[in-house]
Amino acid sequence: MTTWLDNKTPIYFVVGGLVMGLSFLNVWFWWGGVIGLFITLLGFKALDKISWSFWCGVLAGTIKTSLALVWFWSIYPLDWLGNFNPVLQLVTIGFFWLLTSLVIGVGLGVFGWLFFLIKNNKFYFLIVPFILVFSEILGSLLVCLYSFGPGSSLNANFSFGYLGYSLANHGLFSLSAVGGGVYGLSFIVALIAISFYFLYTKNIFHTHKNKVILLLILVIFSYFLPQSIWTKQSEGLKVSAIQTYFEAVSSLTDLEQTKRERLFKQALVASLQSGSDVIVVPEAAHVMSSFLSEAEVFAFISLYSDKRVVIVDSEQVTDDNGYRLVRSNIYDSETKRVYHTYKNYLVPSGEFVPYVVSSTLNLLGFKNVTQELSEHMVYRQSDYKNDDLTLNNGLGVLFCSESLSPLGTWLVNPDQTKTLIVHPVSHAWFNNPKSLWYQLDLMLKAQVRWNKTPLVQASNLSPLKAYDAFGLSLRPEIIYVNPQVVVGLFEI
Repeated sequence: MTTWLDNKTPIYFVVGGLVMGLSFLNVWFWWGGVIGLFITLLGFKALDKISWSFWCGVLAGTIKTSLALVWFWSIYPLDWLGNFNPVLQLVTIGFFWLLTSLVIGVGLGVFGWLFFLIKNNKFYFLIVPFILVFSEILGSLLVCLYSFGPGSSLNANFSFGYLGYSLANHGLFSLSAVGGGVYGLSFIVALIAISFYFLYTKNIFHTHKNKVILLLILVIFSYFLPQSIWTKQSEGLKVSAIQTYFEAVSSLTDLEQTKRERLFKQALVASLQSGSDVIVVPEAAHVMSSFLSEAEVFAFISLYSDKRVVIVDSEQVTDDNGYRLVRSNIYDSETKRVYHTYKNYLVPSGEFVPYVVSSTLNLLGFKNVTQELSEHMVYRQSDYKNDDLTLNNGLGVLFCSESLSPLGTWLVNPDQTKTLIVHPVSHAWFNNPKSLWYQLDLMLKAQVRWNKTPLVQASNLSPLKAYDAFGLSLRPEIIYVNPQVVVGLFEI
């Protein structure tokens, strides 16, 4: 009997995992999802034990996900934690990076287990795409259970590592997102990979001629990359998005607070004078705190604009139990009312401390670090009902981490009647996490294309973003520039 070690089968899963993981790092590795899965399928074909299929799948899945989560390292250094040894910081980050990758990687292990059961079925060609989508959702559920904590609920929102994202930037294949978002894209990845697998097992690729043909096909399809980035000229909504460059600090001096208020007011004036219909600020910026009352806010708006303007601000508030909530404050100059929506998906280790993290740190003797984390991360999901804001057909607020869910835009616009989704973001804890930004861009494109609703992102320490209803990126007109504050104007 042939074993997985005797025939060097692990190489398939190491290479397959690496190639799949590359697809999350750069647009030109878009083919990594398909080719990496194809290589992994060849590895599964060589195995004759279902247990090996599972564990080899876990190996490939862990490697793939570790590349998707390489941005974990960008949170170093954790200076705001106080006296926490830098070496131990790296060890802690590395431990949870690998553990999280392993937990999500179990999903691909289940894929391998199921593939072993159906690989001799005459309908395997049709079944494989469904089990890939299932295994990716399972990985999200597993990481939710693993990172469960006082601010969480059972969900499948954490979608890093979904192979469908590898096609979200592709000018042709990304159209699959129209019918199912990243789930539809993952289905197509699996369908193409299993097609290659079928042709390979039928000896179609065994000649040099056919290998060259396959390479040419990949080159031809790469012609559709990258998607165009353009400025839409229309008579639609004018949306100003404010981008800031403010580091995470525990508190501000009076001088620093005064400077921020001045910069924000200058940005608001520039936005109002540009004729903006909607102004969006980064998450928890609480720009309107410098005004003494709601009436003063509306007077300020009318001073610089004679049209209806909606300003979307957000802040941290405390509920009746003393827990922090993230709430949007939406100022409508026409109704002279302030509407509120609440953040309902909280990211583990960002807004609450998972039990596994606190238990591990306590076990290692870092109770002071656990205490420090607990003081910063005491957010909870809100039980309060969101207000309804009428802006033509409505406006939805998708908070920062809520975009990690493949269903993010659907949760804020379930009936597809809203005119615009605004996306306030803050990445103050990260240090230039380019791979994170790239993957978030893929997530938003897949969601917007599925929900068919334009989206504008305002961010702190993260790029400005906007997408039309087709999921195409829009280029802003820069109307205000300061070393710490930039305002981009989008036409939607």
